[in-house]
Amino acid sequence: SRKAINQVQRFVRTLLKDDVPQPKIAPENIERIVDTLTTGQVTHDYPITVEEATQLGLPITVGLPNSIYNLMELYPQPQGGRPSVQYIPMPYQPRPVLPEPKGRPLPENARN
Repeated sequence: SRKAINQVQRFVRTLLKDDVPQPKIAPENIERIVDTLTTGQVTHDYPITVEEATQLGLPITVGLPNSIYNLMELYPQPQGGRPSVQYIPMPYQPRPVLPEPKGRPLPENARN
Protein backbone atom coordinates (compact mmCIF):
# COMPACT_ATOMS: atom_id res chain seq x y z
CA SER A 1 0.00 0.00 0.00
CA ARG A 2 2.97 2.31 0.53
CA LYS A 3 3.73 2.12 -3.20
CA ALA A 4 0.17 3.18 -4.03
CA ILE A 5 0.31 6.10 -1.58
CA ASN A 6 3.64 7.27 -3.03
CA GLN A 7 2.24 7.01 -6.56
CA VAL A 8 -0.83 9.09 -5.66
CA GLN A 9 1.33 11.64 -3.83
CA ARG A 10 3.59 12.06 -6.87
CA PHE A 11 0.56 12.52 -9.12
CA VAL A 12 -1.11 15.09 -6.83
CA ARG A 13 2.20 16.93 -6.45
CA THR A 14 2.53 17.07 -10.27
CA LEU A 15 -0.99 18.50 -10.58
CA LEU A 16 -0.38 21.09 -7.87
CA LYS A 17 2.95 22.21 -9.36
CA ASP A 18 1.31 22.97 -12.73
CA ASP A 19 2.38 26.46 -13.75
CA VAL A 20 0.75 26.77 -17.18
CA PRO A 21 -0.02 29.57 -17.89
CA GLN A 22 0.94 30.61 -14.34
CA PRO A 23 1.41 29.00 -10.91
CA LYS A 24 -1.91 28.34 -9.18
CA ILE A 25 -0.73 27.05 -5.80
CA ALA A 26 1.77 28.75 -3.53
CA PRO A 27 4.82 26.44 -3.44
CA GLU A 28 4.90 26.52 0.37
CA ASN A 29 1.36 25.02 0.46
CA ILE A 30 1.93 22.09 -1.90
CA GLU A 31 3.27 19.53 0.60
CA ARG A 32 0.56 20.33 3.15
CA ILE A 33 -2.13 19.88 0.48
CA VAL A 34 -0.54 16.63 -0.76
CA ASP A 35 -0.44 15.34 2.81
CA THR A 36 -4.08 16.30 3.50
CA LEU A 37 -5.39 14.69 0.32
CA THR A 38 -3.34 11.48 0.36
CA THR A 39 -2.79 10.31 3.93
CA GLY A 40 -6.22 8.98 4.83
CA GLN A 41 -7.74 12.13 6.31
CA VAL A 42 -10.51 11.81 3.71
CA THR A 43 -11.60 8.85 1.58
CA HIS A 44 -11.41 8.78 -2.19
CA ASP A 45 -15.19 9.24 -2.48
CA TYR A 46 -15.42 12.22 -0.10
CA PRO A 47 -16.47 15.36 -2.01
CA ILE A 48 -14.39 18.30 -0.79
CA THR A 49 -16.57 21.39 -0.38
CA VAL A 50 -15.68 24.81 -1.76
CA GLU A 51 -14.97 25.99 1.78
CA GLU A 52 -12.65 23.06 2.52
CA ALA A 53 -10.81 23.46 -0.78
CA THR A 54 -10.36 27.18 -0.11
CA GLN A 55 -9.01 26.46 3.38
CA LEU A 56 -6.54 24.00 1.85
CA GLY A 57 -5.28 26.75 -0.44
CA LEU A 58 -6.67 25.34 -3.69
CA PRO A 59 -7.71 27.87 -6.34
CA ILE A 60 -11.50 27.62 -6.56
CA THR A 61 -13.87 29.02 -9.15
CA VAL A 62 -17.58 28.54 -8.52
CA GLY A 63 -19.97 28.08 -11.44
CA LEU A 64 -19.56 27.00 -15.04
CA PRO A 65 -19.40 29.01 -18.25
CA ASN A 66 -22.66 29.14 -20.23
CA SER A 67 -20.97 27.14 -22.99
CA ILE A 68 -20.86 24.12 -20.65
CA TYR A 69 -24.58 24.41 -19.90
CA ASN A 70 -25.28 24.75 -23.64
CA LEU A 71 -23.26 21.60 -24.29
CA MET A 72 -25.09 19.69 -21.55
CA GLU A 73 -28.45 20.62 -23.09
CA LEU A 74 -27.43 18.62 -26.17
CA TYR A 75 -27.40 15.45 -24.04
CA PRO A 76 -30.64 15.33 -22.03
CA GLN A 77 -30.70 12.92 -19.13
CA PRO A 78 -33.59 10.49 -18.74
CA GLN A 79 -36.21 11.58 -16.24
CA GLY A 80 -37.35 8.92 -13.79
CA GLY A 81 -36.56 5.30 -14.16
CA ARG A 82 -36.33 2.11 -12.25
CA PRO A 83 -34.85 2.39 -8.78
CA SER A 84 -31.23 1.34 -8.65
CA VAL A 85 -28.15 1.97 -6.59
CA GLN A 86 -27.73 5.29 -8.41
CA TYR A 87 -31.37 6.39 -8.47
CA ILE A 88 -33.85 5.87 -5.68
CA PRO A 89 -36.87 8.14 -6.23
CA MET A 90 -37.78 8.47 -2.55
CA PRO A 91 -36.38 7.41 0.81
CA TYR A 92 -37.14 3.91 1.96
CA GLN A 93 -40.04 3.66 4.37
CA PRO A 94 -39.50 1.74 7.60
CA ARG A 95 -40.70 -1.83 7.41
CA PRO A 96 -43.88 -2.60 9.32
CA VAL A 97 -43.57 -4.66 12.46
CA LEU A 98 -44.74 -8.18 11.70
CA PRO A 99 -47.19 -9.82 14.09
CA GLU A 100 -45.90 -12.58 16.32
CA PRO A 101 -46.37 -15.96 14.66
CA LYS A 102 -49.12 -18.11 16.09
CA GLY A 103 -49.28 -21.86 16.19
CA ARG A 104 -47.28 -24.69 17.59
CA PRO A 105 -43.57 -24.12 18.12
CA LEU A 106 -41.17 -26.24 16.08
CA PRO A 107 -39.67 -29.23 17.87
CA GLU A 108 -36.10 -28.60 19.11
CA ASN A 109 -34.55 -31.00 16.59
CA ALA A 110 -36.31 -29.25 13.64
CA ARG A 111 -34.84 -25.79 14.38
CA ASN A 112 -31.32 -26.58 13.17
